[in-house]
Amino acid sequence: MFNILVYGAVTSAIYDMLAVGFTLIFGVARILNLAHGAFYGLGAYAAYVLTSQLHWPLLPAAKVSSRWPLMSSPE
Repeated sequence: MFNILVYGAVTSAIYDMLAVGFTLIFGVARILNLAHGAFYGLGAYAAYVLTSQLHWPLLPAAKVSSRWPLMSSPE
């Protein structure tokens, strides 16, 4: 039961960060920019590949996948 509550809290925190990012960008710039959602998707896909395909432990995979979008951005 505790694992379910923690998983729900983490998932809702991720959704909250996405919503706050959308609100902040739309409120300041008055345009809808979906780029940061794409970066979240890149990080999530990198974490999936590292943990399920390459059998990395979760903590190192999370550290690498959080930096993956920064390494793959063109700027």
